[in-house]
Amino acid sequence: MAEPPPAPAPTGRRWPALIFVVLAVLDLAWYVYSAGVFVNPTAGDLLVHLLRVTPGLAAILLPAALIGRHPDVWRRIPALLAGAILFAAVQALILIADPLQPLFATLTPAAEDLPSIVPSAAVYELIVAFISAAGLGLFGYGLIQARRFPDRGTAGVALLVPTVAVLATAAGVVGLSGLDLTGVSVTAGVLIYLAASVVLGIVRVVAWAFLAAVTIRGWRAGEAPLTGWWLAVLGTGLVLLALAMLNVRNLIDVTDAAVDEVYGYIEATAYAAGNLCLLVAVAAGLPAIDRTKEEPLEEEPA
Repeated sequence: MAEPPPAPAPTGRRWPALIFVVLAVLDLAWYVYSAGVFVNPTAGDLLVHLLRVTPGLAAILLPAALIGRHPDVWRRIPALLAGAILFAAVQALILIADPLQPLFATLTPAAEDLPSIVPSAAVYELIVAFISAAGLGLFGYGLIQARRFPDRGTAGVALLVPTVAVLATAAGVVGLSGLDLTGVSVTAGVLIYLAASVVLGIVRVVAWAFLAAVTIRGWRAGEAPLTGWWLAVLGTGLVLLALAMLNVRNLIDVTDAAVDEVYGYIEATAYAAGNLCLLVAVAAGLPAIDRTKEEPLEEEPA
């Protein structure tokens, strides 16, 4: 009996991936220029720059890796590509945040007793967080659409997102209660800033928790490529660890400068490595798009 022919290779154009590669190179060049990376750097300075630039580059290159591995992803699972592009677009919004600061200060001037709080800038950060969350959510939804096997032993994973949401909310509320607002006029702008700070922390953590839950389910179900799903689990777990460390750092006042520096390095390393793992997971083929679902192979005549 003749063996069935192999599944047809993905059809589509890979050249759009070069757009994001070019954008990543431009982003890196801008960072090197604006941060003065090569102006008498020490080994510690270079490490800090590396940790700072890695998450942004990984996000920009995510659509490139996705298109490179699955050139027809825009047709088969558009939510996956849309999520990756939205997540990458957040880096552009972060880059233009600094030039927009004078505009924010003009639109909503800071109070005299709180010159560091600009309400419109806080709202802008919140919008960026929601766009990032939307990108992660769409990407996770696309991974769900690519699934072929049912869940296996993942009942506890369903508690991950609500548990993380409760913890992030509690951390935000406790952090606000620790602020010293003595003598500060609680205006509408201050309230907006405080509310945006709490929501910002919740949105970021919940979005990553959702993606982590999706990748854990796919990995435990044995989805292909198994290495890609495992790397995605590792990456999302590292990012959640970094965000948890950030919340703890905001709640606890570390007086030892050396301990605080080491803590900061661990937090930044976990966040950078997590984003990098997600990129490598996609480059490894995550997710394996089964073409036989919608395009069954024609049977050979007997």
